[in-house]
Amino acid sequence: MPKDLYPKLCHTDTLRIALNYAFEDEKDDFAPDVLRHQDYLYNLDENLERLARSLSHSAYRPRPLREIDVPKTGLSGRPGTSLDIEDHIVFFGIAYLLAPLLDRVLPAGVFHFRVRKKGDRPHPSQLF
Repeated sequence: MPKDLYPKLCHTDTLRIALNYAFEDEKDDFAPDVLRHQDYLYNLDENLERLARSLSHSAYRPRPLREIDVPKTGLSGRPGTSLDIEDHIVFFGIAYLLAPLLDRVLPAGVFHFRVRKKGDRPHPSQLF
């Protein structure tokens, strides 16, 4: 991530936008972690401030992925993983800051996974 963007990632405003993207992305998750997310939302301002502080002081460490079995048709399954909510927020915070920069350098003929815009900024609920 370019150094001038990292301080923006450490702001609670950016993390709040990223939280919206994470919740939108979670809608089609095969194993949502409803209780952890509701707990996170209960103290949202405190949690986002703590996350912003840990990012700005280089103390943030991603949690291990949760390994789960994803059911397939019949009686089979496949291995899958799930991100912790804070890791999901940081992931989308980085994507939110980098996507507009990368979108500008894509050739005009590329239509898939372009940044959705609302005005001159990325759309608040769907990034791509």
